Amino acid sequence: MRLTSYRLLTLSLALFFAPLAAAPHSDRLVAMVEKNPIMESELQDRFAINRLTQPAFKNVPYDVARSRLMEEVCLDKMNEVLWERMGFSMLRPSLEQVTAFKNFYGMEQLADSSVIRFYTAKLRENEISRGMIQPHIELTDLEINTFSRQKQAWQSLDALWSFRLAFFDAKPEGEPEHYKRFEQVSVDKIQPAIFRQIDWHKQGQWQYFRDDGEYGAFYLEAINVPSISLQKYNIELLVLQQEAPGTDDAPATFSISRTIPLIVSKATDLSPELWENLTQMTAGETCEPTQISSQWYQIHLIEATGITESYDNLVEAQLTDILRQKKTEERLPSWYSEMKKNFYIQIIEP
Repeated sequence: MRLTSYRLLTLSLALFFAPLAAAPHSDRLVAMVEKNPIMESELQDRFAINRLTQPAFKNVPYDVARSRLMEEVCLDKMNEVLWERMGFSMLRPSLEQVTAFKNFYGMEQLADSSVIRFYTAKLRENEISRGMIQPHIELTDLEINTFSRQKQAWQSLDALWSFRLAFFDAKPEGEPEHYKRFEQVSVDKIQPAIFRQIDWHKQGQWQYFRDDGEYGAFYLEAINVPSISLQKYNIELLVLQQEAPGTDDAPATFSISRTIPLIVSKATDLSPELWENLTQMTAGETCEPTQISSQWYQIHLIEATGITESYDNLVEAQLTDILRQKKTEERLPSWYSEMKKNFYIQIIEP
């Protein structure tokens, strides 16, 4: 292990991110990750972005938030070094992506360079998380079942439920004769007690629950998850190499560097841009070149067929994906803490 006169940080987060006073000038060197410098201006840029994207930062002074900002930017630098070590291609968000991101969060006054740096860091973090951590997350049936009884699980799917509902003053005997029927209701409007006490697999039968001393009967008729497609798409994903950029007189030209055969059936199988293209195509068509991060793609649709798998299985698969993502986020701090052992990190005191 290399030693330095500066602080070498390993497992102690408290020592690593000790609060520092804000520098009067933004061009001061404040940290190093391997050979990558971190300037005070990067912390200030991150502070400006976090105030627009994270409610927790909205009313927090810079001096108070600085240690957290240092942690975030150091993690970004570690991801950048890891990305290079793994030999992955450079990420370059398109101008359209950055502009849409800035407009959504009201960042029009921020410099493009700082927004691009932040946006690229988040793309890199997502790819590392999905490729290096998420595949190792194992889930039990009990964990999946417990998760499906939480309202936020269904909110993550933007699910719509159709159901019958009845309430009683005393515990009911037999099936209710009088009830109200609701169709395509957003789960946001359903009380949490229903999710905790009913089994969504038992559609087409009455189930009973209790909430604040009141008895209720719930009959789940159907579940609609907008992101689930009833089609299975046999496609070729064409990875393109741009030969010449487009001009006013001629479109950009591309060559195919790789062809990847895929069978996809849900929105999460592809990027949102490619999925939108796919759902508007017919068999035999090839979509226009689409830029995702720094790479260009096309989709060639070979065939679209109806899905034979049950809708409930597709819903459960999406719930499982969401839970796996949640578990991945929970594991990130310990994974990064362990990863720090492989990096040379210095915090430079003022």
